[in-house]
Amino acid sequence: MADSFASTDDLEKRWRPLTEAERDTAEVLLEDASVEVRSALARSGVTVVDADAAKLVVCGMVKRSMIAGDTAAGVTTTQETTGPFSRSFTYSNPTGDLYMTKREKQLLGLGLQTAFTIPMGSVDG
Repeated sequence: MADSFASTDDLEKRWRPLTEAERDTAEVLLEDASVEVRSALARSGVTVVDADAAKLVVCGMVKRSMIAGDTAAGVTTTQETTGPFSRSFTYSNPTGDLYMTKREKQLLGLGLQTAFTIPMGSVDG
């Protein structure tokens, strides 16, 4: 497996200190997120990668995944009611998936619009 775009130290600088168990999990997720970024870049034909942008994107992906945790795996909405009071929650990433936001894709140069022309035929004069 290729090197990760970011380290656990990079993740901690952008988020919070991690426990030793979280560092182990983060290390694997950083590698997985890096694979996903490399794959997306390859599919789009992007050959030059800004290392700082890739580091930022990978850390964001892992942070979202780790925030999800294991407490509500698979749950998208929950509601609690006690007497006249109620509250509900909708989880943004209940399964802890690694994904890139639209802004992160833009940082990497993915999905940008380009202009081109298509010759429709020859012009005989």
